[in-house]
Amino acid sequence: MVVHALRFLGKEAVTDEVIQEIRKILTPAERKRLLKHAKYTSTWVPDVVRRIAAEPPKDRVARLSSEQRQEPFSETAGKINLLPV
Repeated sequence: MVVHALRFLGKEAVTDEVIQEIRKILTPAERKRLLKHAKYTSTWVPDVVRRIAAEPPKDRVARLSSEQRQEPFSETAGKINLLPV
C-alpha cells in the first residue's frame, strides 16, 4: 500500500515531511518488509523507500523531537532486552 501511495502522490509531492510521517506509522519490521518489496518497483520509488527504511543518523538523534527519538531508542532497547521502567 505504501508503494501505491507514493506513486499516487508523485515524486514531487514526496517531501521529507511525508517520509517522516510514513516512518512514524510503520514499525521497523514493516519498513524492512517494504524495503524488500520496493525492489520490484521501478523509477524513483525504491530511492524513497530506502529513505523511509533507513535509520536516522546517530549524530542527529539529539536534534529530533522527543517523539521522534522514542523510536530509535525503543528499537535499540528491544534489541538488548531492556524493558521500560
